[in-house]
Amino acid sequence: MRRSRSAPGRAAGALIILALAVAAVGAGDDAPAAPQPPDLARVDDTAHVRTTDHFVVRGHNGPLVDLLASSAERTLARLGRRRLAAPAAAAPIEIIIHPTREAYGAAVGADLAGAEAHVAIRRADDGTLERTIHLVQRTDEGRFDDRLLGRILPHEIAHAVLEARFVKASAPLYLQEALAVAAEAGEHRTAILLAGLAVAEGRDLPLEDLVRRDEVEAEQAALFYAQSYSLVTYLRRQLTERQFKRFLDELAGGQPTFDALRRALRVGHDASFAARLQQAWRDDAVRQAALVAATEPAGRAASQPAQGG
Repeated sequence: MRRSRSAPGRAAGALIILALAVAAVGAGDDAPAAPQPPDLARVDDTAHVRTTDHFVVRGHNGPLVDLLASSAERTLARLGRRRLAAPAAAAPIEIIIHPTREAYGAAVGADLAGAEAHVAIRRADDGTLERTIHLVQRTDEGRFDDRLLGRILPHEIAHAVLEARFVKASAPLYLQEALAVAAEAGEHRTAILLAGLAVAEGRDLPLEDLVRRDEVEAEQAALFYAQSYSLVTYLRRQLTERQFKRFLDELAGGQPTFDALRRALRVGHDASFAARLQQAWRDDAVRQAALVAATEPAGRAASQPAQGG
């Protein structure tokens, strides 16, 4: 959350496990000294606040607060260009950087303390949407969590932004996670490979199950994220800009996924619609994974999607 399959078997051989290699290139003796990066693991006694057009960022490391604020605005601009979210009555998104996991857990509660990050969302009495993103600055070893800027923060911003678009109904979980993965930095090769390999090996989640889930077990989280990303990017390529926007509008209005998609395509009821979509997506997932595997440079280490929420 098995059926006969066509093309996947032929492409399965192309889905390889990439060798991880790290090439260290040293600078020459005459090279100028590189500027020292800020100590992003440092925790000051002073509370720093940076306010931008769409965010209020709070933390105890001034350079980190500045970096997160500028990164947040870039992520929001990227999401806007992709038209993954629409304007809504919403207060600026608050981002709180907790120095340790203990401080984070105290803020979000024991039930959420194990997640990498959390978005708290509430609607005020006047209808204004209030959104707070909670992040953890340092790892358990006391180092700066270098996933924060490129992966975790963009992932959580996508969740917060999508919530502003879906007012009458909650966004389906697969759509939330697909757009959150898409917002992360990088080329998302791991997600593409994982989805295609699952199809080729016959262990992909049936689409009717995928689109209806409102929670996912830990052991299936990686596959759920990857397959959600693969499905939504497939739909985005197949639909025109107007059709994709209508698809999101129909979902936001409370329509189930397959009904929303049929309405976006302006097609009538078809009992075979879900099955045909599933097969078309499966074939595409394997093709995309085979292409990634064939073009993967030696030494590239693809990153896993962030898992918060």
